[in-house]
Amino acid sequence: MRARSAQKKSKTKTLQIAVLFTVVVVLIIGISLIIKVCLLFSRSTFDSTHQYIFQINHSQERSSVIIFDPDTQKIALLHLHGSDANAPLAQTLHIPADSKIDEIQDKSISHDGIHELLIDGHQLNIIDKLKLLLYSQTVASEDIHTIDVFLPLTSSTDGLLTPFLTDQSMYKEGVSIAIINGSGIAGLGNNTAAILEHIGANVISVTTADKESPTSSLVYTGEKKYTVSRIEKILSLHAQSISTQHIATITITLGADAKKKLKNI
Repeated sequence: MRARSAQKKSKTKTLQIAVLFTVVVVLIIGISLIIKVCLLFSRSTFDSTHQYIFQINHSQERSSVIIFDPDTQKIALLHLHGSDANAPLAQTLHIPADSKIDEIQDKSISHDGIHELLIDGHQLNIIDKLKLLLYSQTVASEDIHTIDVFLPLTSSTDGLLTPFLTDQSMYKEGVSIAIINGSGIAGLGNNTAAILEHIGANVISVTTADKESPTSSLVYTGEKKYTVSRIEKILSLHAQSISTQHIATITITLGADAKKKLKNI
């Protein structure tokens, strides 16, 4: 009897250990999944509400740009042609790119191809992929505009693209922006202004600092509006609130690190 009782207790203890081990493993897996999902959400760059610019570089002198615009419930599909077609959009169209895919199959992207691209775009954050797929399904086919753009840009082509490049939320806010070039690189302030103005920003001043600054900065007064958040993402800067307003509501100071930041746009 004692032997059977001891054997039964041993089996019960073994079972308890096995159950405990299983629970611990399940908890670890669950916590890992939660952390992974949280990281994916934190790295997501499309908020389903504002403009999102997506660049696709092909293997030849051609690339595509998809501009998702929830403000107007439209999508613009731009086919870029020319030797600079695969260069950063900051150089060719003077706009930022929120996301990029490089060296995909060299084929023309059509209306239906947008959905296919989003499904097969392995370099995309999966959360962004799902959000963009959901948004693209809500856009009527007549509101998807395809335009061939031959580089370098001419003034007439630039004017034609303006309605599609403008971030309507930024344009409507009309928050005043001053840019101070303290990078030591001539023309960098005007280049930055051009990038922001092409998406609808209200740049009212571009000046050169009295002395060079090692780092760039972004400050603003009053409420932190969407314009501030968009510039934070474009220039990879953390905005700081200040109490004293100078010439503009937002002031961008370009430091020695600005050239590297602009290269990443």
